Amino acid sequence: MFPIFVGTPAEQLEAVSLGRADACLESLAAASYLIQEKKLDNLKVAAYSGLPGTDLALACRNDWSLLCGIFNKALESITEEEHSAIYKKWIPVRFEYKADWSEIVKWLILIGAAFIIILGITLFWNKRLVKEIDERKQAEKALRQSEEKLQAIFNIANIGISITDKNGKYIMFNNWWIDKLGYDKEEMENMTNIDITHPDDKENSRTWFLKIIERKIDKYQIEKRFVRKDNSILWAVLSVSAIKDNNNNITAVIGMVTDIIQLKQAEQEIIEAKEAAEAANRAKSEFLANMSHELRTPLNAILGFTQVMAGAPQSTAKQKENLNIISRSGEHLLALINDVLDMSKIE
Repeated sequence: MFPIFVGTPAEQLEAVSLGRADACLESLAAASYLIQEKKLDNLKVAAYSGLPGTDLALACRNDWSLLCGIFNKALESITEEEHSAIYKKWIPVRFEYKADWSEIVKWLILIGAAFIIILGITLFWNKRLVKEIDERKQAEKALRQSEEKLQAIFNIANIGISITDKNGKYIMFNNWWIDKLGYDKEEMENMTNIDITHPDDKENSRTWFLKIIERKIDKYQIEKRFVRKDNSILWAVLSVSAIKDNNNNITAVIGMVTDIIQLKQAEQEIIEAKEAAEAANRAKSEFLANMSHELRTPLNAILGFTQVMAGAPQSTAKQKENLNIISRSGEHLLALINDVLDMSKIE
């Protein structure tokens, strides 16, 4: 680009109009006036130059101070609306901006780059989100399969296994509970461990359970009675342990129950058999005591009468010998009776 020097502002504008120059730098007031005056319709004001000293101004001679004051007062009295109307009337201007393709290309590149970056980030996050969703689905599937396996293991166990929350409400349980207690699945899910406990065992069960929840102990084992749906009693041994997370916080409680109803029945049968044996032994002792009394009474009479007859003067020698035989036999029989009584006392 190189400059062309001409004479007057009109010549500058004519050079641009005729194509000898691409643009000219001129006062806005002069340019707008000459464009209208010379009818240079192919010319348009492109933009303000922004150069210092190019603003419109009204000047007067230094020795005309009075006129300068009048000008200033007149200008101050003009409103913004009047100022705008005067400006449009005397300095009509129409801007025609020429596209700056370098700027447009630069902005297009920036916008395109931003779009590509945003698109890349979106695709990356979408891919990551899809991956996370797939991983979550796989984790949920694995968890579900694990729960199904755990439930299957629960169900084949010949003991009762259950998991409750910290309030004692059943979260998970095996078929043992349904088979042994007679409640259905929905009923068990709406019950707590205290609800199916015998009234006389509730306080003890609650005390031990709270010790687990309050972290005073990690596990315990007690004998207790469960109440079946038909109100019959099931004796069992309950073993309880806390389930903790990675932060050592209690999340649930697991319980294992062993049916000891047969053991309790055997214990009861032993007690009843012992009581029966003791009663029989007492009856035997009473019988032997009564029998000894019944035998001693006539035997003592026989022995006493024998002694009397043996001491009588009219008894012959043969009679005394026979009486001595009777006396010895009676004494022997009395000794046998005493031995039997002593043996019964020892037993």
